[in-house]
Amino acid sequence: MKKSALIVDDEIGLREVLTELLHIWDFEVIEAESGEQALECVANTEETFDLIFIDVNLPGLSGRELFERLQPDFPQASYILMSGFDREQNAAELPESEDYIYLKKPFRVGELKDLIDRLLTQ
Repeated sequence: MKKSALIVDDEIGLREVLTELLHIWDFEVIEAESGEQALECVANTEETFDLIFIDVNLPGLSGRELFERLQPDFPQASYILMSGFDREQNAAELPESEDYIYLKKPFRVGELKDLIDRLLTQ
């Protein structure tokens, strides 16, 4: 059975690179450029996601709000919150829950692959 991922980021270049990598690693991928679009996508799919990537600093619905809206519906997913800022700089924007991994952009392909492998073998 193929694994699936949701990528929510307003940077099209990052979405394209992540999607391409995840396809190479045998994932089905759904992309969204905003929190609102992500909610529309998940409302219209039967997918149960293995991984959900969320940019912390989304326009409109914030990454934190999106995480809090998605987590009850997809509790089995591993959440990766991404930002170009250090975690400390984003502290006010992050969920109180610790049920996510914080990934600082830019990241290396090997770093991402190791993270995904670790998450999927837990």
